[in-house]
Amino acid sequence: MRVGSWDWHIPTNTATWSDGMFEVYGQAPGPAMSLETALTRIYPNDRAVVERVVRRTVKSAEPYYLEHRIVHPTDGVRWLHSAGRVIMGEDGRPERIRGLTWDVTEHPGKRVVG
Repeated sequence: MRVGSWDWHIPTNTATWSDGMFEVYGQAPGPAMSLETALTRIYPNDRAVVERVVRRTVKSAEPYYLEHRIVHPTDGVRWLHSAGRVIMGEDGRPERIRGLTWDVTEHPGKRVVG
C-alpha cells in the first residue's frame, strides 16, 4: 500500500510532501507546492468536494478526513484516503494542516467522495 505524509503551511499556501506522497501521486520528488497544484491531480469530479472540505477544515479547525480519487499518470484512477489535523499558530488561527494520505484502491469497500 502506498502511503505518504504532507504538511500544508496555510499562510504561504505551500505544502511539503514526503517521498511517499510523491509515490502516491506518481510524481518525482520535488519542491513544495501549492494547494492549487495538488488539486490538478485530483479526479475532475472530486475537485470541488476536496476544495470544500479543505476550506471547511481551515475555517473550523476540525480534523480533516476525506476519500477522493486522483488520476495517477501510470496507474489510472486511484482512490485515496486522507486524514489530517490543524495546527494553530501563536495568534490562535490555523497555521498548518498536517496529515497522511494512503492509496486504498485495492481495499474493498463502499467508496464515497467526501
